[in-house]
Amino acid sequence: MSQELERQYVAQGRYGAIVKTEVSDLPRNRVSIKIDIDEGDVAKIRHINLVGNSEFLDTELLDQFEQKKTGWLSWITSDDKYSREKLSSDLETLESFYLDRGYLEFEILNTQVSVSPDKESVFITININEGDIFPLER
Repeated sequence: MSQELERQYVAQGRYGAIVKTEVSDLPRNRVSIKIDIDEGDVAKIRHINLVGNSEFLDTELLDQFEQKKTGWLSWITSDDKYSREKLSSDLETLESFYLDRGYLEFEILNTQVSVSPDKESVFITININEGDIFPLER
């Protein structure tokens, strides 16, 4: 049970979450379960590295993302807090960005998320293949 709860916290970017469970037997085949959770802080994105893009600047592509690396407005917007679901959404947005501009062979080769030893920082690397452009007629 504690492993599943910790897995759920990791999905939210809370790599430092600690879940402790205590099970006690009760009369009539029942148990008491005590769960103690220290959620920890959400890991912050320190760097997003795009590899394989040559047609668009990193800044132009990263502007499409909902998640951002830590900046001076992050304490207000909280857009630097890592979430696996938001990263997945950002990758779909990146793919749409390329497809809308005629890069029909665009593909995301792989994504690597590295967590710092203190579990407070996240570093993301996204490897892409832009492919050839196919002119779109309007």
